[in-house]
Amino acid sequence: MLTGSNKTNVIPPEASAELDIRLLPDQDPAAFLADLKRVVNDTAVHFEQLLPLKPPLESPIATDLYKAIEKAAHDRDPNALVTTIMLAGATDRPAYREAGLITYGFSPFKVEIADGQKGVHGNDERLSVENVGFGVKLLYDVILYAQ
Repeated sequence: MLTGSNKTNVIPPEASAELDIRLLPDQDPAAFLADLKRVVNDTAVHFEQLLPLKPPLESPIATDLYKAIEKAAHDRDPNALVTTIMLAGATDRPAYREAGLITYGFSPFKVEIADGQKGVHGNDERLSVENVGFGVKLLYDVILYAQ
C-alpha cells in the first residue's frame, strides 16, 4: 500500500509504503531486511516492522493425511497433480500448528489455469456447481481414506 499526497500534482512532504512479505520457510527475515535496505540504498528511508513475524508453515508430506489426499485425488482424476503450494492468503493454520496439528491448504476443486490467474476473491471469482460437487465428493473420500 502506498500513501502520499491526496493530489496528483503535489509532491508530498512524506510518503510511505507498506509491504506484506511472505518468506519461504528457509529464508531468514533479518537477512531479507538487510537485502531490502541494501537495494533501497537510501538513508532517508526508514523501515519499521508493523506485525510480528510468523513462523513458516512448512508441513511434512510423509503423513497419512497427505497420502489420503493423494489417493482420493488420483481415484477421481488419475492425472491430478498433488503438491504443496505457497499460499499468499491468511488462514487459521497457525493456530492449529501451535496445537501440534499438521495442516495443509487443501482445495478440492478443479481450477482451470485461466480461473486461477484471476486470483482468490477477485472480481470474477467463481466455481461451477459441478466443480463444487466434485470438491465435496473428493473431500468425503479424503476423510474416508484418512481413517
